[in-house]
Amino acid sequence: MEGFSTYDIVSRRQVIAELAVLAGSVLLQPVRQWVANLPVAPVGGHATHDDVAELEQAVMLFRR
Repeated sequence: MEGFSTYDIVSRRQVIAELAVLAGSVLLQPVRQWVANLPVAPVGGHATHDDVAELEQAVMLFRR
């Protein structure tokens, strides 16, 4: 039982360490580069209250 527990803890730590790579600047850098490369185009009209509410909802979900 001890051997299994030790192996289990080590393998879980490995998985957590590998998942840590998917967070922070390693993840954000390609996203920021992609956003910077998006073409800037004028948008017709004005943002409505519903548009702003949808953006606020998206930000709240992303922050979770």
